[in-house]
Amino acid sequence: GQAIAARLMSEGACVVLADIDGQSLDAAVADFGKRFGKDAVAGIHVDVTSEAQVDAAFHEALLAFGGIDVVVANAGIASAAAFEDTSLELWNRNIAILATGYFLSARAGYRIMKEQGLGGSIVFIGATASRCGASRSATFASAKAPQRSLAESMARSPLAIRHPCLADRRRRHRRSSEDAASDARQTRQFLRQAVRRGGNRLPAHVPGSERLELRSRGSTVWRGAVMADW
Repeated sequence: GQAIAARLMSEGACVVLADIDGQSLDAAVADFGKRFGKDAVAGIHVDVTSEAQVDAAFHEALLAFGGIDVVVANAGIASAAAFEDTSLELWNRNIAILATGYFLSARAGYRIMKEQGLGGSIVFIGATASRCGASRSATFASAKAPQRSLAESMARSPLAIRHPCLADRRRRHRRSSEDAASDARQTRQFLRQAVRRGGNRLPAHVPGSERLELRSRGSTVWRGAVMADW
C-alpha cells in the first residue's frame, strides 16, 4: 500500500492512508508528510470489516481533500494451513478482510464517485490463487475469488469508473527463466517469513513489480506500483 501511495503522491495526488494498525499508520503519514508535504497526505484508522468505520473513513477523506478519484483496496493478511487443519475462525477472518472489506471499501468509493459524476478508478489487488487455488491457503484463495467477480460486476455499470482487479502474474518480456525462478524463490521466502511473523508485509522491493495507470479528473494520469510474481 505504501508503494502505491508514494507513486500516486509523486504524480501530484493527495492521498488518504487507511490502516487498522495505528502505529504503522502514524509512521507512514509522518514519512510521507516529510517527503511530499503535510498537506498531501492524511491518515485514518479503520477496520475494513466494519461498515460504519469504512463509511466514516470515506466521509473524512471527502472533508480532507474535497473529493475522491481513486480507491485502491489492498487490505490483506498472510495465512496458511492445510485444508483439513483450517479453523472456522481463520476462514471467517479471511472472508471478512479479503471479501467483505473490499466490498465495503468499493461500495463507499463507488457511491461518492457516482455523486461526483467525474468518473474515477476503483482498484482491487487480487491474486492468481483466486483462479487456480492454493494447496495450503484454501481460505486465502477462496476469499480472493469474490474480488474478481465483484470487479467484473461493477464494470457493467454505465458509470465511467474503471474497476481493474490486478492479479500477480509472470512478466514474460525481457526476463529469462532463471531470472523469473530467482524472483519467485525470493518472493516465496519473503512470504513464508511474513506468515511465520503473522504480519501483512508486502514491501515495494518484492521482485516483479509492475505499473498501473489510474485515470483521474481531466487528463491527469496517476501511476501506482503493483506487486507481482507471488
